[in-house]
Amino acid sequence: MKKLSLIILGLLGIAVPVAWYLNDYSTEDIIALFNQNDQAIDLINRDINQKPSAAGQTLDTSCEVPVPASNVVVNVRDFGAAGNGINNDTAAIQAAIDRVTGTGGTVLVPSGTYMIDAVTKLRLGSNMTFEMKGATLQAIPNNATNYSIIFMNNVSDVNVIGGTLIGERANHLGTEGEWGMGIAVMSSQNVVIHSVISKDAWGDGFYVGRSDNNPISSNVKVCSVVADNNRRQGISIVAVDSMLVNNSTFSNTNGAPPMAGIDIEPDLGDNVNNVIIMNSQMFNNKGTGITATVPLDYAPSGNKMITNVIIKNNIVTNNSSEDTSAQGILISNSSGNQIINNIVDHNRQDGIAIVNGAANNIITGNISTNNGTIKKPANGIGILVYYTHSVNNIVTGNIVTGNTKASIMDIDTDGRNLIQDNNEK
Repeated sequence: MKKLSLIILGLLGIAVPVAWYLNDYSTEDIIALFNQNDQAIDLINRDINQKPSAAGQTLDTSCEVPVPASNVVVNVRDFGAAGNGINNDTAAIQAAIDRVTGTGGTVLVPSGTYMIDAVTKLRLGSNMTFEMKGATLQAIPNNATNYSIIFMNNVSDVNVIGGTLIGERANHLGTEGEWGMGIAVMSSQNVVIHSVISKDAWGDGFYVGRSDNNPISSNVKVCSVVADNNRRQGISIVAVDSMLVNNSTFSNTNGAPPMAGIDIEPDLGDNVNNVIIMNSQMFNNKGTGITATVPLDYAPSGNKMITNVIIKNNIVTNNSSEDTSAQGILISNSSGNQIINNIVDHNRQDGIAIVNGAANNIITGNISTNNGTIKKPANGIGILVYYTHSVNNIVTGNIVTGNTKASIMDIDTDGRNLIQDNNEK
């Protein structure tokens, strides 16, 4: 079956190591399904690495870290950081950050474990790189409802590279709140987060949003990161225009709803526009693997709080649980998005769900298989289009097989969705 996995991943152009199997289907079965649907083959081989945004600009999918603008390098050890897993190194690292801010230079955090007061936060400034080389930043236990190990607010041209952030969920001193973050990006522009591991947070591994009375964030790239065992979300995308998530892993989110791998969910008055999620893995999250959701009480159907989200070439597997109503991929009350060329497999409820007035979305080239492992009566639909005003969606060129209840289900009886040329078995 490993050969089968490599065949499918090769067709999708995904070069990531995975342990994913279609247990009920042979290699010959899958090849036959592809050969029976030339449209699916064309869509899978199509190059869609760049997509024009609503403003006519191109969404950049490259993940290169910008070269620092200057050769200034400041080592946090020179400011008194011990990195011994005992001392509170917050003030020493912040002093190094303050020295580099605005220079275009680099704060270097060498190998070691640095204890951080996440309530105080490490506050990055503009025009700088924060590089952790084999370093771990570990949050000191606290009773706060809201914290961030690394915090960016209304800054620009910032890079965060490497290292591991460890939250304090196992030793948290309180019981309230869900907003303890590994990295929080608020109202900031031109931010690159690359090769960072963020785990065990009281809230989210990563958070991208807006602070009071400031604009939404823009041009944010999150590449080759890992979010694991965070309590609320792997990453929350709340307020941003132009964002890339590429070659990353979001796994084992559990403890406080929604418990998604990736949660795109603007607060009232905010917007999320022009987001690409690609070449990534979402697995074993207790909630949805990827969700783009506008609460119905924020805006009626037809809203524009989320626009132009592209979810492509991802692996979404083994998400949801018996006590959560969650799917592999969920689009709710959001319009004009694309779900393309993903593998959505063995999620415990439905595979892909387009619900609650979600309209004008494109779902194509996906493999949705073996979903509904809980086997409740209402669960196990490969692709579900459901609820009033979920119309004008296009579902075509997908392979939908082995789901426990149904392959594709469209609740709209007036034929207002285009569902055709899918391979169902």
